[in-house]
Parts: sequence; structure tokens; C-alpha cells
Amino acid sequence: MAEKKATKKVAKKVTAKKAAPKQVKKVVAKAKKAPVDKNVRKIQRQANGSTTIVLPAELLRELKWKPKMNVTVKKRGEGILIEKVKTK
Repeated sequence: MAEKKATKKVAKKVTAKKAAPKQVKKVVAKAKKAPVDKNVRKIQRQANGSTTIVLPAELLRELKWKPKMNVTVKKRGEGILIEKVKTK
């Protein structure tokens, strides 16, 4: 008969993990922000010296304008007018 090797099960020591110290949550009163007009945008300066104004996505969807679309920019009084380039 073949001899069977006796196997011993070694009990692993269960080490109790040290509980992390309870973190105290600091409650800081934040000032309420004034309501923001969704149409107010900032002019941003790019690294190459050009400027950018981000237009609202909802407005672009409504006008059915897509990225890389050609537009014309004209000065009108104290503002600007942006129009889709008319194709022939």
C-alpha cells in the first residue's frame, strides 16, 4: 500500500487590524452663490495668443450647428454677430 502523507492544516493567525482614527468632519458654512445667468460667458486667452468664447451647447443644438462649421463674425454696435456661412 502506498503511504499517505499526513497533511497538517496550519491555522493562520488572524491579526486584528488597527482601526484608523476617526476623522473629524469639519462643517464649514459655505456662502451661497448668486444665481448665474447661463448666457454670461468669459473670454479666455489661449496659449497661442488667440481668444475663445465657449457658446452654450443648448444654443448650438437649437441652431443645429456642428463642430468645425464655418461661421462669420461681425461687429454690430457694442457686440458681435455670429452667423453660419451661407453655402452656394
